Amino acid sequence: CVRGDSVTPRDSLGLKGLRSSMGALTAYLLAYNAACMLGWGYALVLGMGSLAETGGDLTKVWGAAHVPLEIVQWAMLLEIIHALTGAVRSPVFTVFMQVMSRIVALGVVLVAPPVATHWACGLMALSWSLVEVPRYAFYLNALVSPKGTEGTVY
Repeated sequence: CVRGDSVTPRDSLGLKGLRSSMGALTAYLLAYNAACMLGWGYALVLGMGSLAETGGDLTKVWGAAHVPLEIVQWAMLLEIIHALTGAVRSPVFTVFMQVMSRIVALGVVLVAPPVATHWACGLMALSWSLVEVPRYAFYLNALVSPKGTEGTVY
């Protein structure tokens, strides 16, 4: 799903076929969010494992976690499409800015490989993972249980 006020599929757009495919849309969002949560979780495990093996050396984290991290980070481009199509209720511009800021940061690491061994890159990988695992778990919970997000600010 995407950042924003809700993860429930939108049915007020009037797009033909969207209402009839709510089951399919929900199934897709469940699969997307579960895959992203697992991908970020795997990146987190690899990053934390690297810290444990190296005695806390942040310069090694990106090298350990970059493959799943890059996959799920690129997958986040789909969140712009989710917002554009109304699959979720999130402001398109906000989602675009949030996702693209991450893509730019990822792009810097990819075009300048020495950056990947800087401690800040390791910290970035860990902080992204620590944020994204619970975020996607929150979205999954909201999709599975309509009352699953009661009492939260979002």
